[in-house]
Amino acid sequence: MKKNLFFAFVFSLIFILVGCQEEVTTTNESKPVVINDDAEAPSITIDVINKLQNDWLLKINATNFTFTPGEAGTKEQSYNEGYAQLYVDGKAVNRLYGDYYNLGSLEAGSHKIKVTLNAHNGGELSKDGHVIEAVATVSVNDDKTGMHMHKATIVTSEQPPTISVSADDQGANNWVVKLDTANFEFMPEKVNSHIVSQNEGHAHIYVDGVKINRVYGTYYYLGHLEKGSHEIKVTLNANDHGELMLDGKPIQGTTTIEVK
Repeated sequence: MKKNLFFAFVFSLIFILVGCQEEVTTTNESKPVVINDDAEAPSITIDVINKLQNDWLLKINATNFTFTPGEAGTKEQSYNEGYAQLYVDGKAVNRLYGDYYNLGSLEAGSHKIKVTLNAHNGGELSKDGHVIEAVATVSVNDDKTGMHMHKATIVTSEQPPTISVSADDQGANNWVVKLDTANFEFMPEKVNSHIVSQNEGHAHIYVDGVKINRVYGTYYYLGHLEKGSHEIKVTLNANDHGELMLDGKPIQGTTTIEVK
């Protein structure tokens, strides 16, 4: 009986120690990354642009900072590269790896938009006791008359746009999608324009047939996915949101993610 009690005590002690170590590791990864006094710190400002009735575009203006999705989760730190973290009304929305992000429609009322600059390990960059961030407030009225045009654009150019799609697990089921395009320019500030070009616009990203968001650059952070097989599809779209079509088919790229 005493022997059983002894083993039970030892097992419990090991369990507690392991649990404490796990908690410490997680806490360390979320601690702010303090920039040395002699190092040049990055800076950030943001613009929240109303492109149509209640259709909001976020523009990030980061200086002395590079978005590096391929380095996410690494231990080696740099004060001048990583990713941005978007918050709307205090709620974390997504990681950002580019200068533009589609906020889409917002509920009527006042909304606080905040973006922080984060190191590879997820820690917010800070200097002199202040997190490097930018904040903006937008007011949305109750007008829901915004519209989007969805008529397809037939591509007749001798150099039609192309796209291929790949996905990378940054670790712990954190997925980033990469868009490789040719003969195509992302033009976020022209979104909703009726002036249509066959070689510019934006992309729409779908997971298992469900549209997730618009994309205005090379990378899009998907985050966690459920176990199983997932089809990622990305279409190229004109400024008025119509899909670009070539030979009767949408110009798009697909890839499959297997989550174990």
